[in-house]
Amino acid sequence: MSIFDKRKLIDEYTDEIRKQTDPYGYFCRNEDIQRGELRNGSCPPFRIITDLRSLIFGTGEEDEDAEVSAEETSKKYLFIRTEGVGYESDELSRYLMSDEPVDIMYWDEDRISQDKRHAPFFKPDWSYDTLLNCNYIGDSYIVGTGLAMRVIDLIRNEWCDRELNDIENNVIMGEEDMERRSESEVRYDFLLRASELAQKIIHVPVVATHIPDETADDTEIYSEYTWQNQSQKYIKIRNDALKRRGLPIIYEKVFERKDNSVINNNAINNIVIKSDHMPMKLSVIIPSKDHSEVLAACMDSIRKCYIPSPEKQLEIIIVDNGSGSAEGIKIEDYLRGYTRDIKVKYIYREMDFNYSVMCDIGAKESTGDCLLFLNDDIELIDDSTLERMYAYASLPHAGAVGAKLYYPGGNIIQHTGVAVDLDCGPTHKLATYPDDKPYYYGRNVFNMNVLALTGACLMVNREKYFNCGGFDDRMGVGYNDIDLCVRLYENGFWNVLLNECILFHHESLSRGMDHMDDLKYKRLREERQLLYDKHPWIREKGDPFYSPNLIPDTLDYSVNVMAEHTVRSSRNKSVDDAGLENKLYRLLKKNTADKEAGKVKIRKGSAKLHFNIERTGFFRGIMNDEEDYFMIEGWSTLTKRDNALYSTELAFIDHDGECLVFDTFKVSREDVSVVFVNERNLFLTGFVCKIPASRLKRDEVYRVAVIKRSGLTGIKYVSLGDYYEPARGYRTEEV
Repeated sequence: MSIFDKRKLIDEYTDEIRKQTDPYGYFCRNEDIQRGELRNGSCPPFRIITDLRSLIFGTGEEDEDAEVSAEETSKKYLFIRTEGVGYESDELSRYLMSDEPVDIMYWDEDRISQDKRHAPFFKPDWSYDTLLNCNYIGDSYIVGTGLAMRVIDLIRNEWCDRELNDIENNVIMGEEDMERRSESEVRYDFLLRASELAQKIIHVPVVATHIPDETADDTEIYSEYTWQNQSQKYIKIRNDALKRRGLPIIYEKVFERKDNSVINNNAINNIVIKSDHMPMKLSVIIPSKDHSEVLAACMDSIRKCYIPSPEKQLEIIIVDNGSGSAEGIKIEDYLRGYTRDIKVKYIYREMDFNYSVMCDIGAKESTGDCLLFLNDDIELIDDSTLERMYAYASLPHAGAVGAKLYYPGGNIIQHTGVAVDLDCGPTHKLATYPDDKPYYYGRNVFNMNVLALTGACLMVNREKYFNCGGFDDRMGVGYNDIDLCVRLYENGFWNVLLNECILFHHESLSRGMDHMDDLKYKRLREERQLLYDKHPWIREKGDPFYSPNLIPDTLDYSVNVMAEHTVRSSRNKSVDDAGLENKLYRLLKKNTADKEAGKVKIRKGSAKLHFNIERTGFFRGIMNDEEDYFMIEGWSTLTKRDNALYSTELAFIDHDGECLVFDTFKVSREDVSVVFVNERNLFLTGFVCKIPASRLKRDEVYRVAVIKRSGLTGIKYVSLGDYYEPARGYRTEEV
């Protein structure tokens, strides 16, 4: 036995515990190891500014930032930073060493409480609309010196003009005057102005700011961040920016609607958009078949939430691909009694379901300036949703505009934007989470840019829709909405999720769930592959609005540190060990003989090995090259042995004595360590085995055995379990 080998196994064990129990601590440790240093003597290419307010307005009594020396102005960049906050300045300098100039650069950040780093904010790449809704970039950023001086001159000139105007009109300067703003407010205003003039804004995906914080609770930090960004002064800063940009929308603060918990968004104040006397000419396109009651509920909700006026024109176009005669009659009867304030077209064409074709038929028949593609299982619940979505979709820079969707009857989130990732396919973030508090720096609160939105409720300007080619009819069911959004983005438009607009979605009522049917799932995988084939840049760069430091295939926003068993593409490997197979065969044969002889005590193997198999299941592979798999979960432990030195394997023995052995993934199981109190290193006694579906026969009944193998000596402890039939699961009886 080598002491070095034992130390290595213990270190690997400890490392895996850290990965599974403190993923961000594990991330920070690896980041520190990988972070390089600048060469000795390197001089940062930036000047540090800690009081931007004084630099602009010259309000400090002994302000070193207010006057810029010739030496300092020779620096290419200004580093706007906060006193008392930790920074990885060397790391930031590395990104500024290239010859290509940068106008604005920002990065990720975290908090430090009681010497522990936590609450990382892994930010998206440059997001035009997100910055207009919340200062996601933060108080610290780097800006080109030339650009900064231009912005400062503009602010000073505007300040002087306001001051002269106030003097001429005998107006007393109020609390909203620029020079009376806090440092954070000044930095946000400065950042918005600089972004209006910038040519190149880059995001560095490294955690380079460490903010001291007394709060150790991440949820409290998310809430405080949300409240700060909804203050009246921040709203005024945004409205000033909208006015400068000539955008016909404004922000206002709306208080909690206590009378209706469904639309009581996060139980906090909310920001909404209002159009500034903008006329509305909207076409709602609804594909539907054989669901007259569902369609009627959808259209009733539109009627109830639509307030007619001379400035509004609303039409609904129903595209029916072959409802049966009884359902068709019900639909036509319903439409005859529908309100005359809304124009309705009913298009009936018998054909196989193809969402893209049906939407395109409706779009070509439409007359609206904007098109709202709506599933027939959507219900509107607010009378301002259509107007707000229309106001945003009409903006010159906007591509697709979507809404927050709830599962029916409550506040459980179904959609708050889609993260597009290669490993797992597009993922609906925060799906199944209650919308009762701000999550991850307001991801469910603020309107923000995303790469993709669900087609269940998606609005787009008519001209942009057709210029981008509309929906791709090769994607008849899945990912056609994602593809359209990506093409809009590729054409220079910004897709926007309006978290303030909330609707109900009775998901997949019309077709059922695709992953439950083999043929449907095969089609879904093919359409997903087509999506990535059409947009190969996603393979290299990923989703620009979802940080690579976040796990792509989970519903929440967790740091991208994954135990191997949680990686969707991971599968366990077979173990070739002829000696083990012979040992298992002899043990099984002896037990069979004992059982036939009527012996009460049947020896199942090592008395030191304890285990339990708790769950089994069958899961689909996601990408085309990923095989479906059977999964078995449980725990196993050795008494009077150091469990850190042992791996767990599962064996499956069929009726002919053929034996298949697979390794397993380690899983933390604190509950097991509580039971076996005197044993060593039991924290990772859990296991998961993900067996490729082709390796086991679905209808075969296997005898299961658990093996603990020493990583030092190769010694094996074996114990027989009960029976496993992949199609039915784990059970005590053979038949």
